[in-house]
Amino acid sequence: MSRWLLLFPIGIFVSLVIPSRALAGEAIPSSFHVESVTVDPVYHSLLIPESTGWLGSDAACSIPTSSTRSVWLFGDTLIGSLEGKRRSRDFDFINGTIGIQDRSGDPPGSMTFFWKGDSEKAISFFPHEEGTSGHLYWTTLGLMLGDELFIYAYPIKMGTSEWISDTTLIRVSNPQASPPEWEYTIRDLGIGNTRQGFHSAVYVEEPYAYFLGYNDFEDPSHTRGAVLARIKTADIVAGKGGEAYEYWCESDGNGVWNQEPENLKNLFEPGVTETGLQYIQEWDLFVCPIYSPSDDEILLTASRELTGPWCDPVSIYRIPEHEVSFPIISYAVRPHPELSTKPGEIILTYNTNAVGSTDPLFTEEGYEIYWPRFLRVEMVVE
Repeated sequence: MSRWLLLFPIGIFVSLVIPSRALAGEAIPSSFHVESVTVDPVYHSLLIPESTGWLGSDAACSIPTSSTRSVWLFGDTLIGSLEGKRRSRDFDFINGTIGIQDRSGDPPGSMTFFWKGDSEKAISFFPHEEGTSGHLYWTTLGLMLGDELFIYAYPIKMGTSEWISDTTLIRVSNPQASPPEWEYTIRDLGIGNTRQGFHSAVYVEEPYAYFLGYNDFEDPSHTRGAVLARIKTADIVAGKGGEAYEYWCESDGNGVWNQEPENLKNLFEPGVTETGLQYIQEWDLFVCPIYSPSDDEILLTASRELTGPWCDPVSIYRIPEHEVSFPIISYAVRPHPELSTKPGEIILTYNTNAVGSTDPLFTEEGYEIYWPRFLRVEMVVE
């Protein structure tokens, strides 16, 4: 039996209990059930390694730029060729690529990958610019405001324990053009570091863009927790930086918006660096997938409000790639709301990577690792 067949449907039934809230006098169900989680039958091969070119990556954040087109952001990427079901060791390793998904036809549509450089040497799509933090960028998420695309990135400082030093914003003025024709500027925002960041996920509800992030709390009884920040979309467009952000903080047992990221309110645990938010309008419900990289589980939490309370996370899926003979991590679990077709349907991607050495990625067994996998989650209300 092929390795691929081992990945197909895993059925589960878990309950999320969310505090009830009334809207317009109408009672809202308090219990939501994850009825099933399966390898997505439509999108499962959209991000499969190419025979020559893009051989796998992580991050995998999608940003709809129109009703028929999405920009995908990828992190560290292998560029090269396949030898059967094995990556060739003649490859380039770069820190970021772009994908354009054409959704004008039947799903899954088509994906075209972009990076810079030439036939001799590939380089990252967004090379590091002098005067900004770090040595390279890991792009994590983006949002469209007007006709522009705003991409948030972790600037990575190599060779130091303080490897995330800030938040970098890449502003693309013409995102409807082909990526090689993009015109963009890059600057630091002056917020975030290795222990605290504010662009794990984003949700826009005018006049604000809300950013889910992470924070290492000093209380030893807590792990890294999820936190929340916001900024007016008009301030993003106006070019304002960290001074324009507000943070959801604890004050006398209540949540308040403050100008400084102090006494941040812990929304749920674990807080992660890369996730996503999906709002199910018909149920008035936010859902967020989370994970612990060394574990083989994907968790799901939900809330009526971004500020909480969020329900206790529940396990919805065990990642089968952890069964390979070498150690791996799994991370960057993201929903892609533009791909969903009905309430309660959540299309997720997750990423895997080898731990300690990249050598296993160039074996036949390692071919299964380090390219985003798609899951389809089906939720129902009680």
